[in-house]
Amino acid sequence: MEQAGLVPHRVELVERDMTLPGREGMKAWIRTTWLPFTERIPESERDIFVDELTSEYFAGAPLSEDGLVHMDMVRLMVEAEKPA
Repeated sequence: MEQAGLVPHRVELVERDMTLPGREGMKAWIRTTWLPFTERIPESERDIFVDELTSEYFAGAPLSEDGLVHMDMVRLMVEAEKPA
């Protein structure tokens, strides 16, 4: 940030429990949030990739009793400004 001329005010890792509405919710999240990565996969194979990735995840972490997917997430939160 300093090389870009920014002054950092806050840089922290924030842990949270992300919940998604079941298997289809997780697939939709992968299709959107992971787009910079999944767009590198040939379009004809993307749905197969998303299906397999979702199946692998659920093999080790099944849905909760209320039908939700719970994932431990860590986000990098950054606040900075460029001085005038």
